[in-house]
Amino acid sequence: MVKRLLELIQLRNSHPAFGGKCKVESASPNRLSIAWELDSHRIALDVDLSRPCASIEYSTEEAGQSAMMCIE
Repeated sequence: MVKRLLELIQLRNSHPAFGGKCKVESASPNRLSIAWELDSHRIALDVDLSRPCASIEYSTEEAGQSAMMCIE
C-alpha cells in the first residue's frame, strides 16, 4: 500500500499534464472524472463511487503511448 501511494505521489509531482488545464465531469451521480491536459500530455482519474474503484490513465514519454493504474 505504501509503495502504491509513493508511486502516486511521484506521478503527481512529475507528470507535465498537471501544469495544464483541468476538466471535471460527472456522467452520473456515482462517477467522477477529472482530467488534466497540457500540449500532448494527459492524465485522467476516473472514480466509481458506487464501489471502491478508481483508475488513472496517463500519457508516457513515448509519443502516443499511455499507461493505466488501477486503485482498489
